[in-house]
Amino acid sequence: MRFVAISVAALVVTLASPCVAQTTDPTVLTQLPGRWHCVTGGKSTAERYYVIEGSGKRVVVYGRKDVTLSDGRPSLEFEHLVLRAGAVTIEAPEGTTVARVPGAPDAPTPPAATAAPDELHIDYTVDGDTMRRIAVARGKTLDDEQCRRVEEPPFPTTCAQPNARARTLHAEAPDYPLAARGLRSGQVVVLVRLDQHSRVYDARIFRSSNAVFNRAALGAAVLSTYQTEVRDCRPVAADYLFGVDFSER
Repeated sequence: MRFVAISVAALVVTLASPCVAQTTDPTVLTQLPGRWHCVTGGKSTAERYYVIEGSGKRVVVYGRKDVTLSDGRPSLEFEHLVLRAGAVTIEAPEGTTVARVPGAPDAPTPPAATAAPDELHIDYTVDGDTMRRIAVARGKTLDDEQCRRVEEPPFPTTCAQPNARARTLHAEAPDYPLAARGLRSGQVVVLVRLDQHSRVYDARIFRSSNAVFNRAALGAAVLSTYQTEVRDCRPVAADYLFGVDFSER
């Protein structure tokens, strides 16, 4: 299925930045999935969502954080936590980290094992329906969120339209990149992954006519809103293609 965005608007998307870091106890991974309401410093709030895939020696947790900026614009942050080959890796806006899983003799030695005290540390602590996420670098706290689990509403067992195809509810329009001035046009297809609640929890470039358009296309894809496919009244988590056509005006 192909979604198309063709107009122009501003958007805010936070992407992961490269950095040596230290991460959380990997046993927390299986406790993260679901929805969390988070507070920072007792003031600002955010919604975090986690989706888990895989089991055993390879587990992937996709994280999404929704925040409304002071000017009313939505801001999204994404992170990946991956357990594989005896090590857990996290990619987040604060940085990238690898940590050894306790008791796994085949685990590679992570960079964090020899990291200096002033480097980035990211840690999750989950206790039942409460969670704390802390990121510290150079002795300064970058983020300290206190979160509580929020139960998602149940899906109805009966509905007026038991089966429906996926569709775009709102196609966010991308900015035309300054670096692409003079190219006149470009096309990018983004693979978006939707959970059962039609939220984007991951996005990646599927096909692109020019990499200069990729960042703007990803931003438009994740800020768009969708309705995933419905089967027998139940929404289905699935992957879709979001097409972005750029045209210089």
